[in-house]
Amino acid sequence: MKSLTVRTCVNFSITENLPLIKAGQPVGNIAPTGRSFDLGGRIYNVYTCNYYVTINDTIMIEDRIEGGFTTVEHYKKSTSFEAYYSANDQLLFVEAPTAIAKTFLSLLQSQYREKVNTIVYDFDFGKIGEYKNNAKAIFFAVNDDSIDNKVFWGNGVDQDTEAIAAIDNSQATYLLVEMDIIQRARTIGFSKKGAVVIYNVPNDLNLENPYLQLAYNAIQLVSI
Repeated sequence: MKSLTVRTCVNFSITENLPLIKAGQPVGNIAPTGRSFDLGGRIYNVYTCNYYVTINDTIMIEDRIEGGFTTVEHYKKSTSFEAYYSANDQLLFVEAPTAIAKTFLSLLQSQYREKVNTIVYDFDFGKIGEYKNNAKAIFFAVNDDSIDNKVFWGNGVDQDTEAIAAIDNSQATYLLVEMDIIQRARTIGFSKKGAVVIYNVPNDLNLENPYLQLAYNAIQLVSI
């Protein structure tokens, strides 16, 4: 399973390494790699991204200078991932979990407003329903004093009266469907947070980045 965050780009003009700073400390960077992918005739330029998350947890680490071990109460964990941008499509894919991608892009945009302006990709769940073979799960918000969200699992869940109302009223937040992409039925999740989740391992695709290709094809299909 792999998640790719998707953004519509008003502006994405990154031609050099851009460091990310928070509270005076470096927390990551983004830089062009010079590589690109051809997705159906559309060129997506590749960017390498690094983001450091501070973990507040007490651990023991080896002191290689003084010898022995010392205790630290927090440390940084580095996450590396790639992003893919097409000027023609004005789309950006970030190959990272939504929570990390959201924080990374928010910081990037706040520091480099003249270079980066992105918008969360808004999936039309009604349109997705037209191209799916079968719906497997739907998550949606509810107006209830005791619960905030509901989840329905099972084949054809989108035909449930409550699920239909959630989609029509824009309360649905996640839709898991099976749809035909590149000559095979594949299970794909679409999130209102702007993410595409590929559930099947694409062993049948002899591509350098099959997950990116599937995410791209899925978006093209439901955007017709």
